[in-house]
Amino acid sequence: MVEEIEYSDTMTEFFNKLKPETVFVNLGTNSDSGLTTMVPEEKWYSESGAKTENVTMHNILSESRVYKNDEEMEIMRWASKITCEAHCNVMRNVKPGMRECQLESFFKYECEQKYFCGRVQPYTSICGCGPSAATLHYHDNDKWLKSG
Repeated sequence: MVEEIEYSDTMTEFFNKLKPETVFVNLGTNSDSGLTTMVPEEKWYSESGAKTENVTMHNILSESRVYKNDEEMEIMRWASKITCEAHCNVMRNVKPGMRECQLESFFKYECEQKYFCGRVQPYTSICGCGPSAATLHYHDNDKWLKSG
């Protein structure tokens, strides 16, 4: 549980007041994407004299992505159920002549109306048709659907 937060414009003051011996930074390579994780700016904690430790946190967080407890598994099943039903709603309603953004609205409608998910979606819908369907992380959702 998060007990407090600090905004980036107060970080230097926060670390100077706290005076930690070590600041644990999540620095490493994501095994799925191959991208290096973003780390906080060193200027925030360098004045406090803290050492930087950048291995432990990445290893702990990487492991936590792999292993799930029963509650986390149940949440993932619930999210998958919602997603499957929303995809089925899109497939039931799609017709040539619609725009990709309409497919996105069918998806959101199912989530929001049936499961009260609110306006926040777990991810941005990718509703590409034609060549856009092959674009990784396509998000324009503004093309017209054609038959075939």
